[in-house]
Amino acid sequence: MARRSWRAAAACIVVLALAGGCGGGSEEGSLTINIPAPQQSTPQSPFQYQFPPANQVPPAPNSPVATAVVAQAVLIGGASGFFVRPNLILTNWHVASPYLNGNTQAYPMPVVLTDGRSFNGTVVAWDASVDAALVRVAAASSPQGLPMGRSHELRPGNAVFAIGNRLQQGFVYVGGNYVEHAPVGIPCGAPANTRDAVVVAADVANGNSGGPLFNAQGQVVGMVSCMATGGFAGVRGIAIPSETLVDWLNGLDWARIGG
Repeated sequence: MARRSWRAAAACIVVLALAGGCGGGSEEGSLTINIPAPQQSTPQSPFQYQFPPANQVPPAPNSPVATAVVAQAVLIGGASGFFVRPNLILTNWHVASPYLNGNTQAYPMPVVLTDGRSFNGTVVAWDASVDAALVRVAAASSPQGLPMGRSHELRPGNAVFAIGNRLQQGFVYVGGNYVEHAPVGIPCGAPANTRDAVVVAADVANGNSGGPLFNAQGQVVGMVSCMATGGFAGVRGIAIPSETLVDWLNGLDWARIGG
């Protein structure tokens, strides 16, 4: 079979047939991509891919959908983010908060793009109650921003995908399944307010925070916030719904932010 040959190939692509939670934290099936050092010239694949169930239609590893999403992902320190407009990146508040001191930014935020470029990001807006923050970089030829979808159009079992700095191993692309919307107390450093969240069976882990959760059309349906800590048997991921993110972004003072 093709999958068996991939597993045996020296190209380091490991394909895992997803069963429920995408491996439940096992490193089997994970292709890790690290940003190469400047002297490194060997090209590397841009992401990891894990197959969702057979009844779903995922974006193939090198499809336009998958590569378009991956190109707009970023690493922020040990966590993740993604472009929503040119030079503007969305991430979690709990990812941005270590770089803040009250209402000012105290430390430069290291941002790395998938093409290897690195920048010091400036936090231009944040809201702990939403667990969202907006970061500006000054990148020539910036990615244009991912399209937003509607998380409430997902149905149980629909394929979803995440790209992020899983376990601080670079850009890692994983597949999973939508479970439900549920009131969840976001436990990842944001205030413990209970709010509507997207619950997914996907092998997200430490470092996925702030990365995009997207559907098979490449639309963002949520932003990964944390792993489930209880109450959802076999479920690994909690994400902020895209509708919540869009409402927050639309409510910002864009005359001040610009872009």
